[in-house]
Amino acid sequence: MNNYLAPLLATMLLLLLPSASYATAWDELSTEEQKVLQPLADRWDEMPADKQEKLRKGASRWQNMDTNQRQNTRKRFEHWQSLDEGRKERIRKRFKEFQKMTPQQRKQLRQERQRFKKMPPEQRHKMKERFKKMSPEQRQRAKERFRNMSPEQRQKTREKWKKSSPAERGKMHNGMKQRKQGARKAR
Repeated sequence: MNNYLAPLLATMLLLLLPSASYATAWDELSTEEQKVLQPLADRWDEMPADKQEKLRKGASRWQNMDTNQRQNTRKRFEHWQSLDEGRKERIRKRFKEFQKMTPQQRKQLRQERQRFKKMPPEQRHKMKERFKKMSPEQRQRAKERFRNMSPEQRQKTREKWKKSSPAERGKMHNGMKQRKQGARKAR
């Protein structure tokens, strides 16, 4: 009797589990989906269901794009394809970190990026070079210090920095260093 109940119980358990995503045969796709996904036709039926579903969603987004959006997407894809695996992995890691941020942190980061993009090219270049020269610890401290500032403090710091000469900027930087060292000694 146990030999008879085991398959029956297994079948009942499978029926009670949440329904899994099942693979879709190529012939079951709409004509529009087949058109967009044509380069994958020969291996479509061997793909896992979750990958098929992601590709179908991407095809749907593609169909809803206008010409400019499609052109930009092609360029981004070509750029992505040209990157080496190490660079792709760093980007994936940063994207995962971005996804963990709160909506407010994401908004703030996007605003900072927009401000950076609006800077004159030579100013952006100088900032990048300065950032490259920092050690990973210095970079992290600078990021944390900036994140912990209120929006008003950030704006005030930016304005003060823009108005100052290179010599004054050096003094400002040295002053920050001295304040940090004094705070460390006080601990």
